[in-house]
Amino acid sequence: LTTELGDFATSATATSHFLYVNTAILIKNIFGLNGIEANKVLVILSGAASVVLVYFCVLSLRATQLMSIVAAIVFGFSFSFWRNAEIAEVYTYNSFWICLFFLCLIRSFYTDKKIYIILSGLFFGISLWVHIQNILLIPAFLLFIYHFRQEKKYAFTALVLFGSLFSFLFILNYL
Repeated sequence: LTTELGDFATSATATSHFLYVNTAILIKNIFGLNGIEANKVLVILSGAASVVLVYFCVLSLRATQLMSIVAAIVFGFSFSFWRNAEIAEVYTYNSFWICLFFLCLIRSFYTDKKIYIILSGLFFGISLWVHIQNILLIPAFLLFIYHFRQEKKYAFTALVLFGSLFSFLFILNYL
């Protein structure tokens, strides 16, 4: 209903899905779609991108290309993901941001590019703007930052970036 009205969300609550609603409205306005079509486009694109990201996550774990393809297919046709991709709801968009976060986590361990440490903080912070359930990953993120504590500049930047995005989620309601 929020997307159909076309009013951008200006406050974030546990059930408002701030980033999802505003992205769907943006798609609606750019492409001249109605609210339901805009939600469907967002779900289809984020669902397809999530499957591709799962492929790259598994490939980053030094798996073969065949294993990565099989993992992406199994994920894409899994009951939970398929059911969430069938409805115009926030869950596949949330899956997209979480897959980006996990891809950066994995690549932080398997490559020498330290930028992935910072990107993990960015994508995790953004994911909280999509769905509040991602708050349950904070202990894992803190453990990840602790693991890379020797990379002070990158770990600190990722932590500050995440902390800022997380804090703005609450500050937004008072602006």
